Amino acid sequence: MDASVIIPTFNKASRLCRVLEAFRYQTVRSFEVVVCNDGSTDETAKALEAFAGGGLPYSLKVTNTANQGAGAARNRAVSVSRGDILIFNDDDMIPSPRYVEAHIAAASNGRFVSRGERWTVPIEVAETFASEPAAPEGLEKLWTASRLSVGENWTRTALTVSPGHYFKWLQSCTSNLAISREGFDRAGGFDEHYGTRWGAEDTDFGYCADRAGWMMTYNPEALNCHLEHSTSSSAKFEQAYPNFLYMQSKYQNRVIDTLLDFISVKIAGQASHDLFNEDEFTNDLPPKVAYR
Repeated sequence: MDASVIIPTFNKASRLCRVLEAFRYQTVRSFEVVVCNDGSTDETAKALEAFAGGGLPYSLKVTNTANQGAGAARNRAVSVSRGDILIFNDDDMIPSPRYVEAHIAAASNGRFVSRGERWTVPIEVAETFASEPAAPEGLEKLWTASRLSVGENWTRTALTVSPGHYFKWLQSCTSNLAISREGFDRAGGFDEHYGTRWGAEDTDFGYCADRAGWMMTYNPEALNCHLEHSTSSSAKFEQAYPNFLYMQSKYQNRVIDTLLDFISVKIAGQASHDLFNEDEFTNDLPPKVAYR
């Protein structure tokens, strides 16, 4: 097994189903998908039981946690996985056909954390798509409606224009990220203290991977597409504020203190919308993605 795709999920049954269906069309077959159901109260368990019944061109493994948060769910999924490369994907991120192949290639090449490129579709498009089967025609139509967000463009710039800067780990985003199992173990996995609140646990993981000697690199070939469900980036970062404060207190590092002080001020001042915005888009043309 070359790779394990790790997906934590909580109460997103319809979107998760579209994600699992989209993984049918990968250009490689030497991977498994491991889903950790983190105490969902919707139809997630029933949907996963139906998928696990067979008919998929990849191996699907399902495990459970009791609503402990995404970090704990990822750790649990990793613990039962078999792949040499761990690919972190969310339950609302639709993979392009070369997604797994591109991550395997990048994360197998030395001590690299492979940060893929995330596109986004507006909420109204995402809701329509989530109600329909993820057939090739629908998947291709989804990508034509996708856009590159301001926040993702910031990530692209940070990792390509200034590839030698110290804060590359800040771009750690576990909705599209891959690392070798050795790198994951050296980083110590995810700190489960962050709990069910959104944010910062993946930033913390990126920092730990960096300290362990794994370099963040941008992987534009590993494309996936976010089925948007929130119209307020500022609200998400307000929710994450206590998590960033926890990360700040966790490490005795003046450089990190300065950076996280800046982020905390941005969040508290409502200005995070400008820096991390995911509901405004650039003028980049959507990629042409074929599932045939």
